[in-house]
Amino acid sequence: MIHALLWFLPEEKRKRWRFRLAIGGGVILLLVVAFIVAQRIGPTADGPSEDPFERLNRLGRTISPNAADSYLSAIESRTEPPAGTWVPEIDRSSEPLSAELVAWLDDNARSIELTQQAAQIDKCFYPLTRNRAHTSDMTFTKKLKQHARFISLRARHANERHDLEALTDSLHMLARMSQHARREPGIAGDLMGLSILGLAMDHCLSPYMWPEFSVGQRTSYAKILEEVLAPPPNLVLVLGDEREGLCWLGGGIGFAKTLWLYPSERWYGEIDRAMSPFFELAAQPVYVRLDPANPLWAEIPEMAIRTSFGLGDMLSLARSGATGMVARLTPYISLRGRFVAHQRGLRTVVAIMSYAEEHDRWPESLVTLGGDDIIDPYTGAPFHYRIADGAFLIYSAGIDRDDDGGKHHERFGDRRERIPKGPSLPPDGDYVFWPLPDTSSRDSDGDNDSSSNRPAEPA
Repeated sequence: MIHALLWFLPEEKRKRWRFRLAIGGGVILLLVVAFIVAQRIGPTADGPSEDPFERLNRLGRTISPNAADSYLSAIESRTEPPAGTWVPEIDRSSEPLSAELVAWLDDNARSIELTQQAAQIDKCFYPLTRNRAHTSDMTFTKKLKQHARFISLRARHANERHDLEALTDSLHMLARMSQHARREPGIAGDLMGLSILGLAMDHCLSPYMWPEFSVGQRTSYAKILEEVLAPPPNLVLVLGDEREGLCWLGGGIGFAKTLWLYPSERWYGEIDRAMSPFFELAAQPVYVRLDPANPLWAEIPEMAIRTSFGLGDMLSLARSGATGMVARLTPYISLRGRFVAHQRGLRTVVAIMSYAEEHDRWPESLVTLGGDDIIDPYTGAPFHYRIADGAFLIYSAGIDRDDDGGKHHERFGDRRERIPKGPSLPPDGDYVFWPLPDTSSRDSDGDNDSSSNRPAEPA
């Protein structure tokens, strides 16, 4: 064949080129063989014993009634919002809702009623599918989050009217919607659940500003808030579900035709290797986990893969694929830490209010309250707390871990870019839990002046 391709060359040149092409073809063949062999060299592990999505689908077919069906009915019965965007209106603000949005809420009483019914159902299963592009179908949870914004808008309207019954009902619905969203296994469901619960947390402390809020109502309301401020699921369990999903994504039906080049056992092992530092982080206390000096962060795939794309990653499809998929866990760990800090801060505010009701004064120090809730996950020390002019101020030091005097930053001083450009530091700022910052008056840096929203001194 080579001889036929070189027919136009003189005999001497033909011989030399036959030799060169034979050597080159042999080298290419050896490289191809070496590449295929490289796909089968490396860590191996057993895959999950059962497809997590098939398990949920099977359970979903046997459970009736199903909250997912009730939620979909509520979403489908909801009318379109008035012209213009309405999502920003869910933020806490000193400005009242527009008449158009209030009328829209009143017109959707049936949707709220169906959502109330769905929130009473313990089980919420919805069809899950797995394919090569996505671990599962997120259509339902995305619709649920959008509907949660609608319920959050109702919570804000209840705050404006000082309607405690409507507020607690809305908070209860959001808490149950958060639990139901977490039926999606792994970090996708957990993030969706945290996002929905965050909508409830934005409004849960407002009644403590109402002058007509009695001592008895405060005590009862603190019990109601336990559902909203319940700690999130154990991070190790969430990562375990994520590991199952990633294993099935790589070793499932979608890759069946390329298993000779993409052996599933190797894929399972590379997933375990890439996720190992995340599991170690999850087993540590939150303030240690969020410490940028923690040596485990040096092992995180996203940080390593952006500095140098190693030879092992280049030669192994399983390693490069696993590294790329697991890298998305990096911002998730930070977002979850921010959520934990927010929840702890709100629980501490409730504890301070309860202490004041019992002792007729603010606690002199957070140490008086005790417990883990007073600990700032970013520093490992109690939240910053001080009393001035008959009111108290409490805030987290934020991601930069220094005290900026209670200057509020809604992102805990986080960068907007996931990967910083150059050695720039995060913006200064703390996260103020109390007095409640007015999100409508934030400036371009996310800061605002909350000094006008101070609570009254306990009577």
